[in-house]
Amino acid sequence: MPAHRSTPRQPQPARRPLTALLSLLLAALLTAVLTACAGSTAGSTAGSGSGAAGSSDLSRVTLTVGSPCKACLKRLLIASGQDKNTPYRINWADFDSTPTLVEAMKAGKVDVSQGGETGVLFALGNGADLKLLGAVSQYRSGGTVVLVKKGSPITDLAGLRGKKVAVPFYTAQHYQFARSLEAAGLKWSDVNAVNLTTTDGLAAFNSGDVSAFVIWDPNAAVAELHHDARIIQELGSVLPTYSALYATAAATTDPGKRAALEDLARRSVRAFAWVNSHRTQWAQELSGLAQIPLDSAQLAADRSEAQLGPADAEVRASWQAEIEYFRGQNQIKQSYPIADRIVPGFDAVIADELAKNGGRPSPTGTAPGTAPGTPAAAPAGTPTGSHS
Repeated sequence: MPAHRSTPRQPQPARRPLTALLSLLLAALLTAVLTACAGSTAGSTAGSGSGAAGSSDLSRVTLTVGSPCKACLKRLLIASGQDKNTPYRINWADFDSTPTLVEAMKAGKVDVSQGGETGVLFALGNGADLKLLGAVSQYRSGGTVVLVKKGSPITDLAGLRGKKVAVPFYTAQHYQFARSLEAAGLKWSDVNAVNLTTTDGLAAFNSGDVSAFVIWDPNAAVAELHHDARIIQELGSVLPTYSALYATAAATTDPGKRAALEDLARRSVRAFAWVNSHRTQWAQELSGLAQIPLDSAQLAADRSEAQLGPADAEVRASWQAEIEYFRGQNQIKQSYPIADRIVPGFDAVIADELAKNGGRPSPTGTAPGTAPGTPAAAPAGTPTGSHS
């Protein structure tokens, strides 16, 4: 055994462990100083009021942000510049609608997204481990519509009885369309609803395979201006809904990603505020980022005013009513209290950032802590709908 070796010990090796230890300690101290400096720099460039992100080293954190629509979080952040100087890395992932995005989140491929709430509520009711962080309200028409061809004799929802309608299932528009049919005196079974993606739905609409198309902006604006379509119903005027900012449970419980999510929520508030006050520039950015005609992007920008806010009592009641509706249709496996799926702490983070950025329009037309009419040049009113 090593303790009984007969070879005499040499003086120099006996001093090497001490020398090595001192070297390691010095290297560790230098690394700590450099890391602290780097963290301070990252926090300062991320913008003021970044909360937990400002006091955490997020340089090793990566958030994968999913976008289920052409005008969702990715384009908002990039157009407004809120994707710049993040103290963490962002990866982007694009999807056609919320259901496909949710599947990617369930597989651990995406951390966070913002978009229509219906696909998220379905996923939660069917066992997905997702969490809600905040709610997005739409204060103009929002371009969530039912379209027919300009030459169609159909003028309202009642005219859809027995007709084939393209609908992306399990989206916010699915829910709004179903409830709007009820308001028009029709049952879901009175129409032949076909589950088609936005791309396939437009193809079927243009070929005449369907009589109507349920869709949202900017896709709706493209169809109106470039595919001979006209609106027979704005769904948000029948049933206001609230889209969601949501994340995987794993992301909300990981300390680094939780801090990054709080920072992203703040950036989202600032992005929406920028869009609401820069409609022409937003249209130009959206046209390039989403690769759609500029006139369609401008139409979508002009009829939208949205903002991220806390998931307050009104929002929770709306989401709960949606859960119970689909549970009553036997499309969600089980009912559940939505309050249990909302992450504590984010309401305060979002409210704080809203206060710093002019608030958002309230149903009475006054944003919290602001003069009537804020944000700029936008008629405020009851939230009208969400984009999937």
